[in-house]
Amino acid sequence: MKKTYLLFICLILISNKQIFAKGVGTTGCSFLKIDTVARPVGMGGAFSGISDDVNAIRYNPAGLSQINKAEVTLTHNEWIQDIKNEFVGYAQPVGKDWTLGLTLNYLYTTGLIKRDINGNTLDGTFGANDGMSTLSFSKRFNDNIHLGTNMKIVREVIEERNDIAYAVDFGLLYKISDLNIGVVAQNIGSKIELYQESFSLPLSLRIGLGIKYIKNAIIGIDAAKSIDNQNDFRIGGEYLLFDILALRAGYKFNQDENTGKGIHGGAGVKYKNYQADFAFVPYGDLGNTYRISLTFRFGHSQTK
Repeated sequence: MKKTYLLFICLILISNKQIFAKGVGTTGCSFLKIDTVARPVGMGGAFSGISDDVNAIRYNPAGLSQINKAEVTLTHNEWIQDIKNEFVGYAQPVGKDWTLGLTLNYLYTTGLIKRDINGNTLDGTFGANDGMSTLSFSKRFNDNIHLGTNMKIVREVIEERNDIAYAVDFGLLYKISDLNIGVVAQNIGSKIELYQESFSLPLSLRIGLGIKYIKNAIIGIDAAKSIDNQNDFRIGGEYLLFDILALRAGYKFNQDENTGKGIHGGAGVKYKNYQADFAFVPYGDLGNTYRISLTFRFGHSQTK
């Protein structure tokens, strides 16, 4: 166990070195930076130190091994400029300590106006889409240490041009009483090439806290650094009323205007094994965005 734990720490630190060695640059597949699912988004995306449901796949795969039942989540995201985003996630505990996960993430738009290199309008329109498939593994080593990894296939399509890249994430979740510490390196992988230009994936290192000192409440704090020198700081929380209604709010301090910054808000309703969540994020002049998620839990509960 100690050897595996040290290996994950080394992988995360190596990823951190790569981030700062490469410095400023332009990255591709920017949709990988977009927060998709309603519950974490309502908390400002401050979720890497919490990651206590199927959404851990997106934020910190180590947290997957906290769940004790199979979970399925479906999300629709009405994003800016008529761009839409669909997300499906599935997590399955295997025995006491292992959890497997799978997600499909698809972002798309149509009706884009064709223009030449000088910006002149051409006849016809075109569409663009991005997609990602993720296979996840998470293991609980003891009451304190959880480790996880994602293996990802990323595809980007603009009109008739497309390319595929491959990436991995590595995550650690360390639990101390009512405090969780999460560390995750994301999007370590190959470049993607379109129109004879190649772009690195948005490699990043994220550190987060999950604080559960108050009954029925949880606070998340995240800080991140990415390969293109975009700093990211998030804080948010969730309060559960009567074990049914969840109220969420968060704030995102972010240099990247395209991924949303400022106030986030959301709410959720949970009844037995069913959960519905909603999140709202304003994007200033670009308009408002909305996420709706439905989550189902089923099967036998695993003792953790």
